[in-house]
Amino acid sequence: MKAILVGCGGMGRLWTQYLERHSPWDVAAAVDVRPEALSAFREQINYPEGQCFGSLGEALEATEADAVVVTTSADHHKEVIVPALEKGLHVITEKPAVTTWEDAVEVAEVARSSKGKLMVSQNYRYYHSALALRRFVRSGTAGAPAFASVTFQRGRGREAPPLHRAQHGEPFLIEMAIHHFDTMRAVLGREPVSVYARSWKPDWSGWRGNANAVCLFEFESGIPVSYTGLWATWRSHTEFPGSWVIDFEKGQLTWDGGTVTHFDDEGNENVIFDKSEVPTERSVRVLEGSVKEFTAALEENREPETNMDDNLKTLAMVFSSIEASKRGYPVQLRAFMDERV
Repeated sequence: MKAILVGCGGMGRLWTQYLERHSPWDVAAAVDVRPEALSAFREQINYPEGQCFGSLGEALEATEADAVVVTTSADHHKEVIVPALEKGLHVITEKPAVTTWEDAVEVAEVARSSKGKLMVSQNYRYYHSALALRRFVRSGTAGAPAFASVTFQRGRGREAPPLHRAQHGEPFLIEMAIHHFDTMRAVLGREPVSVYARSWKPDWSGWRGNANAVCLFEFESGIPVSYTGLWATWRSHTEFPGSWVIDFEKGQLTWDGGTVTHFDDEGNENVIFDKSEVPTERSVRVLEGSVKEFTAALEENREPETNMDDNLKTLAMVFSSIEASKRGYPVQLRAFMDERV
């Protein structure tokens, strides 16, 4: 199968290398509006100059393709996703699919009417350890979940990475917390009902927007889930999926982003998944699950697990959290979504 890659920065190079090494895909064209990005792309992965284009339109005219892979900055996703879907091509996009709720609703409507399928690469839910966590929680072995806590911290003190100084005021919730919110939904197998949240930027931070957030979600069945996420921090790092604790009727489950351990109600420790079992190569860890799911969905002619309609529920967590932080009181997610349709 042939793909057009749109966005030739670091993630674009990673996607290209993974697709051409580990899957039935061929990256038949590369697109970037920045000539210097195309030049660097060609040099770094020895990509043919004749397959590089300055716009998606040029690439579509010159290339027979099955799908478009979107790895531009998030604020440009919509302008790539919509025309690709309107031409009937399949699309897989980096998260966040878009950076406003209004755009999310519009893109979902286009996806529903397109012959092409749209998948959002919410790759954290496909980590081997995350899948093991999900299987255990949903198995009912420890009974129903009663409470969960998720902590993520990966700061650089006062420094903000140049690519994350944000085109909007909520870089952490939109760009990073979305990973953890989506994984909550996947692991628990339940949907969030309400959220109370506070996002902020310390005065000493180099971030332009809010780089930290705390949220308290209520999920279906009355399950509270607390979340702390910090980009502007001096504290030690968690792994990217965060540090998780889930209490059950029969014990407690922990996940450090790699190893999953169950401590039963009698104090016995059982390792559900050991991080030594998973490949450590970054391209495998980051992209394997998303590409496999996208490929399987097309081959089986079904919707991907993280299609746009599903991803609306994750995006609703993000934008409801932003709204709750602004208001200073809890937001009901269903009311938030219904008010803005």
